[in-house]
Amino acid sequence: MPKFPKIARFTLTFLAVYLVLVILAGVSGFRSGFTQSFANWATGTYRTFIPDAEASFSPAEGGGEHDLVITYMNTKTKEAKIDAARQAGQQTANLDVSSSYFSVWDYFLLQFIVLIALVLASPISWKRKGISFLVGSFILALFTFHRFHCTLKYYALESPVLEPLGLSSFSEKYIYGVFNMQSIEFIFISTFVIWALTTVKKNDIGNFFGDK
Repeated sequence: MPKFPKIARFTLTFLAVYLVLVILAGVSGFRSGFTQSFANWATGTYRTFIPDAEASFSPAEGGGEHDLVITYMNTKTKEAKIDAARQAGQQTANLDVSSSYFSVWDYFLLQFIVLIALVLASPISWKRKGISFLVGSFILALFTFHRFHCTLKYYALESPVLEPLGLSSFSEKYIYGVFNMQSIEFIFISTFVIWALTTVKKNDIGNFFGDK
């Protein structure tokens, strides 16, 4: 029988697990359910994350890649706008509001699907797979939420209706730099690096390369 390189077996296993998880996330309704739950949680957690602003999160219509809408309302001008509308005899006030689209799928679900697929495809014991997944998930969660926080600040900086955040030039450049790291290539590469650091040991090289 022809020899089957271990790296090819690892790659095919990763791709198979990855595709199965991506398909299941869509057809099972898990993706939409997670987005709705995330929107509810984020609204309660990040409502006052940006100074002088009130944030709300809601699933976007259509179910595309950008599956979440982040809305900011300027709370500093809110009362003045309401008072002005009341004095003018108007029932509604024209509040200062801006909205931006965000991808829960890209930021959260996809990266963890890639990590799960990499861990399951790894030619190591199940005990090590479990440890690798737990440690890798912890690091990935810290990294992902840091990117999410920077994204919230980026949208606030770009909003035409919010008050200036008063950040330093360096902080703004850092936020813009982190925000720009959103490509599919970055998602795969960053998750691969986290997986490699938490999974692969020096003596594992032979398990990934070589013949059957």
